[in-house]
Amino acid sequence: MKKIISLSFAICLLSFYGYCQSKNLDYIEVTNPVKTERPIKCGPEGSDSVDSNDPRTHLAYEGNPHKNRYDIPESQNITIINIDDLIASDAIKSKYQQGIAVQVTGYVDTVKPGDPESCNCGTKDVKYEDTHIELTPDDSHTSKKYRMVVEVTPRLRMLKGSSWTTAELKSMGLHFKKCKPL
Repeated sequence: MKKIISLSFAICLLSFYGYCQSKNLDYIEVTNPVKTERPIKCGPEGSDSVDSNDPRTHLAYEGNPHKNRYDIPESQNITIINIDDLIASDAIKSKYQQGIAVQVTGYVDTVKPGDPESCNCGTKDVKYEDTHIELTPDDSHTSKKYRMVVEVTPRLRMLKGSSWTTAELKSMGLHFKKCKPL
């Protein structure tokens, strides 16, 4: 059964699992996409070598430090925003900006593993890939134009006590409701 959740669940669950703010995850060791027996250090900028023929790769590389953030905002610094203001075709750009923490409530349509991405240095090891959570406004507006993707990144998984694998996130639907709104 698919659930409607509020994205404040991440903050609640991190508190529950014993979030350790002092942990430095700027550089993490990931499985090398070329020589799998030798891990590589992956920094906040990731790698721009995932697909050098794809013009989107360089754009992604520029945004990787934002995607690889693992700092959790204080509740008073989170802006509550309507999912309709964020979904792809109707996004109202003046209502949000890069680096501002938002809380959004939406219907979880799909939870799936991400592909190898430049932010994770192109690793093919699912342990170091993102989990993509596709949100829609409700269960009757689920076509692509209504979707918004939020992600759980490897750095968030590495915070003390949290694993949040794709499989665990798929099975946690009922637990999201336990978090109190901010």
